Amino acid sequence: MSVGDPSLFKFLAGASCGMAGVMTGALLALPLVVMPALFASPTGTPRSRLHVWSRLEMETARLIGSAMPVLTAMLALCALLVRSAPPSQGRFLFVLATILILAIRPYTFGLLAPRVDALKAEERRLLVQDVTRETALGAATGASGWRGATPTEEVADEETEVWQNDVGKKLSHESGLTRGSAAATIAPGLASEPDLPCETPVNTDRAILELTRLHSGVILLCGATFACILAELLYA
Repeated sequence: MSVGDPSLFKFLAGASCGMAGVMTGALLALPLVVMPALFASPTGTPRSRLHVWSRLEMETARLIGSAMPVLTAMLALCALLVRSAPPSQGRFLFVLATILILAIRPYTFGLLAPRVDALKAEERRLLVQDVTRETALGAATGASGWRGATPTEEVADEETEVWQNDVGKKLSHESGLTRGSAAATIAPGLASEPDLPCETPVNTDRAILELTRLHSGVILLCGATFACILAELLYA
């Protein structure tokens, strides 16, 4: 196999191999290490597991989303640098690796994204439920500070605005919502019905385990990409 620029080719191939290996290892750690430890915790509850999973999913999606374009570009460049005639096994392996890494995107949007969205909606529903319960308890015990007389309309509006701001900050901190989407979640009158959290309870543990099993497809695609690059580096 001959290449246009050997030094550039070696750098790109080595960097892409390392990046694919890191991605594969990070994805493998979820079902093999993180999830068993999460469900084996004696103090864990479905709600706490949902919140931990949400943070893990956000970090994993951020890692894969930022690494995929760079890895795809490096693999495509490696395939272009191979200048053997007829087309060699090296070019074939790099083209195959590029296709495999690109296949992660439709797999994610087709199978994983709807389930992730359902779990995120359930997390938002639980957070809103907690805040509503705290507010109702505070009103029942007189925590708002009013004794006897009903507040004026202006004061009531001001309290409502302060409450919505506090809830919005809490939702933004715990679930990653923007301030606008948090306000839409806690103020139904300001949002359309389809945007409101679903009131139907979800078996979050079962959904998380199902999603973890579906993640094996992403692991296989990423692992196959790593194997193609490693095979080319070792047997070139």
